Amino acid sequence: MSQAALRRTRAIASHLVVAPTGSQRCISTRPPVATKPSLARERTVGFYKYWIDINTRYMFDTALCRLLCNISCLSMCVANQCGNFIDATYYTFFDTVVNSYLITHCNLKPSSIRTPNPEPIFYVISSQASYHAPASFPEKLRAGMAVAKVGTTSVVYKVGVFKQVESGEWTCAVSGEFVHVCVDSRTGRPLPMVNEVKEGLEKVVVDQS
Repeated sequence: MSQAALRRTRAIASHLVVAPTGSQRCISTRPPVATKPSLARERTVGFYKYWIDINTRYMFDTALCRLLCNISCLSMCVANQCGNFIDATYYTFFDTVVNSYLITHCNLKPSSIRTPNPEPIFYVISSQASYHAPASFPEKLRAGMAVAKVGTTSVVYKVGVFKQVESGEWTCAVSGEFVHVCVDSRTGRPLPMVNEVKEGLEKVVVDQS
């Protein structure tokens, strides 16, 4: 067994405990870790600093629906024939709210990549989502975004997708994290963010203490 595989096995084993002697099950999992206060806050409307409305549409063709869900920056996202949003669709919501802020408040110019002197662009290097409640067409959705950390070349976003319930209040359907790295559009190498972009991102930094 390779050293990497051995480390992975040990990591998995560290989350298992032996059940009492005589038990029908020999191994049981440890109790789940309590939710951190900061994670609970990410499920509230007040946590986020920037918002956009999400327009949705119904699409019966599941295969075509899945294809479209792999295309970034969709302003109208799709539901399958059951009316529920495919998991990948939520990542288009994340991508849309983040890039909307970059374009409207940080003067990001994605179209410059087609010019002789293209400006730096952002690559997604990490993303994750936690699902809290199902959302379906034609429910009203909103996506909120805040910045958790701004570095020299990278930025960590917190994103939440909320749906409007019968009472008129907004409840969190999905929350997650989205990480961008600023790169040279020609070489793909990391670059320091320009001051205009960095200053725009710092305006929506959220306190996570």
